[in-house]
Amino acid sequence: EFEYLFTDLRKTHNQGVFDVYSPDMLRCRKSGVLTGLPDGYGRGRIIGDYRRVALYGISYLVRERELQFADLQSRLEKGEDLEATIRLREELAEHRHALLQIQEMAAKYGFDISRPAQNAQEAVQWLYFAYLAAVKSQNGGAMSLGRTASFLDIYIERDFKAGVINE
Repeated sequence: EFEYLFTDLRKTHNQGVFDVYSPDMLRCRKSGVLTGLPDGYGRGRIIGDYRRVALYGISYLVRERELQFADLQSRLEKGEDLEATIRLREELAEHRHALLQIQEMAAKYGFDISRPAQNAQEAVQWLYFAYLAAVKSQNGGAMSLGRTASFLDIYIERDFKAGVINE
C-alpha cells in the first residue's frame, strides 16, 4: 500500500517536470542542447548559467541590465503593471550590483573579467568566479556547477588547435 500511495497517487518530482516538457524540449534535452533542466537536479537545487561571464564578460552583462532597466521607464511612468515593473527594475538593479561585485572579487585576484574569456584558461577561471560568487551568496547550499564540459571544450579545442595548449 505504501508503494501504491507514492507511485499511483502522488507524482515524483521528475514526473511533474516531464509532464510539462514539450516534445521539442524533450528532444533538446536528450541531445544535450538544453542542460541544467530541473529533472536532472531535483527540487531546491540552484543551477546558475555561470558560462555567461566567460562568454560575454561582466561589462556586457551589466550593460544589458542597464538597457533592460531603462526600457521599463515608460511602463513605470504610465503605471502599466506597476507592481511587476517595480519588482523587475529592483531585480535588474540587484543583478547589476551583483555582477559588479563579481568583477570586484575577480580583480582582487588579479583578473579582469569585464571582457569575455579569450582562451581556455580564462574560460575556466571566469566560469569559476561566477560559480564562486553564487556559492558565497547562497552559503554553498544546494549549488551545482551544472554541465559545463561542452562549453569549455570549445575553448580547449580552439587553444589545442592553435598550439596554445597540448595534452
